[in-house]
Amino acid sequence: MSRVAGGVLRFLGIFQIPEVGTPVRIQYSARNPLGGHTGTLVAVSSGDPYGAYLVEFENGLRFRYQLSELSVARGSEAVHERVSLEG
Repeated sequence: MSRVAGGVLRFLGIFQIPEVGTPVRIQYSARNPLGGHTGTLVAVSSGDPYGAYLVEFENGLRFRYQLSELSVARGSEAVHERVSLEG
């Protein structure tokens, strides 16, 4: 999602800002590690130059992302990914 689209969605009240503990999905991009995967938001640090949102994945990896690179995962997305990783 582009910054413009994210701004419009926030203005309309459609876009949710995730809180710590929220399952999030990483947007597909050539520069995003683990794009398309679902993880859990574990910390928010607004002053971090690498990304304000720290996401932890099932395998223990942690990466920082910008808000524009995240979307809140619905329950079915998080469950589907967990089953596919285990199976």
